[in-house]
Amino acid sequence: MMVRSRSIVLGALLLLTCVPSTTADVHGPEIHFDQDDGLVQSSGQVTLSGQANVPLNEITWTVFDVTTADVIASGDFLDTVTPEQEGAWTWTHNISVPTSGCSCRFVVEQGTYAAEIVLYLGSPESWAPVWLDATSAVATGPLPEQMDEDKKQSSVLLTDAGNVSTTLPLTFPPNRWNESYLEVQRCQSSPSGVCKSPKTTISLPIVYDGSSFSVVFHPAEWSPEGHWSITSMVAVDGVLSRSTASTWHLLHDVTPPVAAIEAVASANESERVRLVVNATDLGSEQVTLIDLRVTDPNGEVRVLDQLATPSEAVLLPDLAGQWTVQATVQDGAGLVRVVSHDLVVQNVVPTVNLRFNGAVVESGDTLQVRSGDAFILDASASSDTGNDFIGLNHVWWFGADGRLSGMPELTEGRFVDPGSYDIRIEVVDDDGASAEMAFTLEVIEDTESLVESALVGPLILLLIGAGLTLLFFLRNRSQGPSIPTWPGEPNS
Repeated sequence: MMVRSRSIVLGALLLLTCVPSTTADVHGPEIHFDQDDGLVQSSGQVTLSGQANVPLNEITWTVFDVTTADVIASGDFLDTVTPEQEGAWTWTHNISVPTSGCSCRFVVEQGTYAAEIVLYLGSPESWAPVWLDATSAVATGPLPEQMDEDKKQSSVLLTDAGNVSTTLPLTFPPNRWNESYLEVQRCQSSPSGVCKSPKTTISLPIVYDGSSFSVVFHPAEWSPEGHWSITSMVAVDGVLSRSTASTWHLLHDVTPPVAAIEAVASANESERVRLVVNATDLGSEQVTLIDLRVTDPNGEVRVLDQLATPSEAVLLPDLAGQWTVQATVQDGAGLVRVVSHDLVVQNVVPTVNLRFNGAVVESGDTLQVRSGDAFILDASASSDTGNDFIGLNHVWWFGADGRLSGMPELTEGRFVDPGSYDIRIEVVDDDGASAEMAFTLEVIEDTESLVESALVGPLILLLIGAGLTLLFFLRNRSQGPSIPTWPGEPNS
């Protein structure tokens, strides 16, 4: 699955020039030395000088042995500070050379800003190669964000089969760089620099081009691919004097990440399509999705917004045809992989919904209405997908020749003459897909209703009269004598 990238852009390869350790933020204090790193003074005292853009009236300075970290001398003012012009001062300071000698740093601090220079003082027997301050280290590649600060001094990135030459932030005692080398302890590690295998040691020759020192990293010596923690890197000069250890990091990754887009192969218009980009990289163990876009059937490219999960997005296709989804992923070494996925989007046929004065009309129905009575045939409730609904076209057909287009409703004004009308309603979307319904509308003339009244009315009256006569007859019969009498006898 996708591994969220660190805040450092892992694809950017930085090649910083090895600059003196006195370089400062141009927006803050700046203290410069007139001398270069590696200044030699075997006895007596050494005089340092330089310029500043601050008055240097609230500074501290320290001389300490790089090898032992012992403080040799310190103070809270420089010997001379002279204003030269507005915002500019020059300064000088004298340091007594220690009897035992040292590979030393002279550090001037003004608030949170510090400038320093490397000095070789006293006996050459005490001198050794010195790593310059971390601010002047050369970073040839990215570092994982969670790595300890002391491991961020420098890093090396191997992304192809070629050798990589890396500038070393080193200074050597005079004439000792010849036949110097790096003694490197290393192990395969996690991105954070934690060893995952036993440490091994290799030696790499140091190259001097007349102005800077460098070392060549051969990819074949850093296999398999992945992160390597350089737990200790010691510079050894021509007389076998050893510097302090520096900690670096190396990433060997020549294989782009593996990626795939997880999504359905087909969908309907306006249907929600979930896109998931799955990517892994065994070398850097870090992958980020840097771009996700689609190309619609018209050739228009649309960049998709990612969801809360960086590897996911949602597409709502609004056109029928083939869409191409393209994802670009980048691993921790800056290697890129582009993958694509084809999505076939199908048009949904519209549905006819017709109502006659609110009542649903089915195909084949026969509707009757008196001539002159108000009514409405309403097809505006016909449905389609959201993207096609606004563009639906309603077409009415009357018999063989009559046709009306673009009207979702018809009223009695279209059917003034009595008679039978064969009507067909067709609903068409913007892709040309259509649905239809056929029915019959009968407009009945008013005179026909009068004739019906003339015939039915008298018949009803006759039936009512016959019913009343029958009722009278039955009633009179029920009131006759119920006891038989002999002839000649009077009725009782």
